[in-house]
Amino acid sequence: MSFLEKLKRKKHPAQILLADDAKLSLNKIKSELCNHGYENIKTYDEGKSLFDDYINLQLDLVPNNIIIVTDIEMPEMGGYELCEKVKSTSPNTKVIILSSLISEDVAMMCENCKSDKFILKRDYSDLIKTIDEFLGI
Repeated sequence: MSFLEKLKRKKHPAQILLADDAKLSLNKIKSELCNHGYENIKTYDEGKSLFDDYINLQLDLVPNNIIIVTDIEMPEMGGYELCEKVKSTSPNTKVIILSSLISEDVAMMCENCKSDKFILKRDYSDLIKTIDEFLGI
């Protein structure tokens, strides 16, 4: 990755909201995003607190500058429910669902909740590429 690519990411006003109840996974994903130049990352261990913050952030940021990255299964509010609530509030906000399993059921649930992308949890290069595409970087 070039210095210019990292600089573009650092200067972008995007806010990435990341939810995963597995602390190790949450820290690894955040670390990968930071290593690729993203700095505005907030982390959550479940979907409800992320959604509450999202509602407040919408008042301060353009919804197109918020990207949500979420695990599927979490306490209080899982990824599918989080995605449905976000999309019903602001359909233009991008939601990426991460899972350690790929199956037709998971893909169908992601489609039903209107997620923008479904990515295998450990595929960090696809995650970075997708976020870059969503932000036009």
